[in-house]
Amino acid sequence: MKCVFSWEPQPHLKEYFLSETRALEVVFVDRKNKEKLKASLIDAEVMVGWTLDLEILKAASKLKYIFYPGAGFQQIKQEQIDYIKEKNIIFTNSHGNAFATAQHACALLLSVANKIVLHHDFTKNGKWRTGDKEGKSFSLRGKTIGLLGFGQIGKFIFRMLSGFDCKFIIYKNSNKIKKQYENQVEVFSNEAGNLSDFLMEADVFISSMPGTPITENLINKENIKYLKSSVLVVNVGRGSVINEEALYHSLKEKDIAGAGIDVWYNYRPEADDAGKKFPFNFPFQELDNVVLSPHRGASPMDDPYRFYDIIYNLSEILNENPKLKNVVNLENGY
Repeated sequence: MKCVFSWEPQPHLKEYFLSETRALEVVFVDRKNKEKLKASLIDAEVMVGWTLDLEILKAASKLKYIFYPGAGFQQIKQEQIDYIKEKNIIFTNSHGNAFATAQHACALLLSVANKIVLHHDFTKNGKWRTGDKEGKSFSLRGKTIGLLGFGQIGKFIFRMLSGFDCKFIIYKNSNKIKKQYENQVEVFSNEAGNLSDFLMEADVFISSMPGTPITENLINKENIKYLKSSVLVVNVGRGSVINEEALYHSLKEKDIAGAGIDVWYNYRPEADDAGKKFPFNFPFQELDNVVLSPHRGASPMDDPYRFYDIIYNLSEILNENPKLKNVVNLENGY
């Protein structure tokens, strides 16, 4: 079975991929070389990579599987989705970046809670030990951590923050929860219709929800008011889950205490007169209660562990009845 990786990985990654896929015919082609990629895919049954160009997909007439290394789906065009459905191609994404993204969420939370950037700037500029007056830390001990979304990222965040002696509440689509979490988290859900109760209870609010038609503007100007004025917000899911204007004004007016943000609203910003590019439509950079991060929660990108789901699926397709991980429901978008 032929498998085409539509990028040239770094040497240590290439060695890892080859060592784990010895039963497959594996080819690496840089997606920038479109003609070579098309030629390589003519007899391929599997493609691994971010390339979903319709012209390239149509050249791959024998394609059965697309293993997409990213976690999202909303960036995929409708024409590509329609073609994948028409050809009955099995499409999976990857949750391999979940640990790194959860780590980044915790780093953002602790940076906001302990005013790390503020005190870094004080110290860098020779302002020594200002104390609590100009930047008091926010203690996590005994606080209620609200996790909006409880997929792989949310579960890792839960594990990482469990040592802070906190209470955990979660908000997800349904009331169902795995038995191992039953006595460790309190569940709120779309099914129960109690989002406002969830928001009112949270001292810390962390979103790791994917961007779907259901989650877009889930937190908006009407319900963001339910958050406590002392709450700290972290978003590592998708920007669209939290309405941009509502978030900006809540931070500006100090209706919420602070935020650490890694996901944004304009991923192709135009440079301003000073040549600066900002991935938002409101001046978040002028606020003093945010930590800004340029969508880098998935770093390091060259960690072999992040491709574990891909390697698993590549091994599984050799079985008669493969049980694949992370098969995307093309109708629901996740």
